[in-house]
Amino acid sequence: MHSTPLIASRRLGWFRCAIAVVALAGSACLTSQAKAQELAREMGSALTPMPKSLIDKSKAILSLDDDQYEIVVDLYQGYRAAYRQIVEESDAKRRQIWEKARDGDRDAAEIKARENMKRALADLAQLDTTFSDDLRAILSGDQMVRFEAFEQAKRRESTRHSSMLSGEGADPIDILQHLKIDTKALTGYEAMAAEYGESMDRQIVARATIWKSGYDAYLAGDEWKRLRDDYPKLYVVAKQIRDINRRYARQIGELLKEEDRVKFEEEFRRRSYPTIYREGVITKRLKAARDVEALSDSQKDQLQIVESAYERDAETINARWRSSLDRVQDLIVADANKGWNSTEAQTVREVVAERVQLDKKYLDKIDAVLTEAQLSAVPAATREVPRMRGDVMPEWDRDSVRKWLQDKN
Repeated sequence: MHSTPLIASRRLGWFRCAIAVVALAGSACLTSQAKAQELAREMGSALTPMPKSLIDKSKAILSLDDDQYEIVVDLYQGYRAAYRQIVEESDAKRRQIWEKARDGDRDAAEIKARENMKRALADLAQLDTTFSDDLRAILSGDQMVRFEAFEQAKRRESTRHSSMLSGEGADPIDILQHLKIDTKALTGYEAMAAEYGESMDRQIVARATIWKSGYDAYLAGDEWKRLRDDYPKLYVVAKQIRDINRRYARQIGELLKEEDRVKFEEEFRRRSYPTIYREGVITKRLKAARDVEALSDSQKDQLQIVESAYERDAETINARWRSSLDRVQDLIVADANKGWNSTEAQTVREVVAERVQLDKKYLDKIDAVLTEAQLSAVPAATREVPRMRGDVMPEWDRDSVRKWLQDKN
């Protein structure tokens, strides 16, 4: 059993830190609620708490024994508890600053708010360092060799929510683990995985450096000018990350047997283009239709035929959607102004409109299989086609930190 007094003392110290995670993204430094919400979205890329999924993987990455893993889980629970407690305290401080400034000196309040955010960023970095130090304290010599691989995985998983290009967050190593594909028999896989981790980590660190310089400048009073100026650099790094994922996904796919390769490629595609492949209205309507009582065998067969036909027709459109997204995103990386206003961007919107029309067509096909009585039992909400605007950039998970804080696990 690995145990040290140092770990216990540090864990207690976490609860005295002042990390304002949500406050970093809050409305403290703005004068309207609308702008405050926008700031929350922009600051999301700086907030990178460790996800629980990383702790689940730590046993394999670090080759931990059962006792060590229990300690790591305990450390993580302390990390999360401190994070939550300090968020509440910092949020209260932020509100207090602006409540006092309601009829007073708002310029002075903004300075205080930025100082509060600056301290929070520093404390956030310290919390991360403390967790890593405590983890290292329980590792043996052989396990220490694996520690850098854990740190690389931590940086990848903690920042995945802030992807700027399609495929930037599609980690092929994580996909193999998610699909429970045995990699032990894959020739050259271990070296390939290590090479991937190192290549990806260099770009993630470069991306974090650009973000940090922008936030530091903002906190010094530049009103996001530095970050806006640095966006072209962020796009270039994002493309490098995306291309690394794609290159190693191809190499890994070549190692897999056919059945595993198909599953791997489908999951990589889904993660690369989550807007295209998220559960859609047709899937929901089919589920609801199949739940109807007294569905005949003939109706079940007809629904299966409709589903197969939809998958075929939708994938034809989806393939064009993917290629259009790739082209316009590459244009944006090269020249953002031209990319956003390009004919390629218009093509994306046209393809999306075509997908919407296809979905509406197949909703009618599904309903045509059912009797009027059966249709009345199907929830009307399952016919609601979600709005798809034809965005040319992936949707950032802007609320990922809030979701993480609310997660009870």
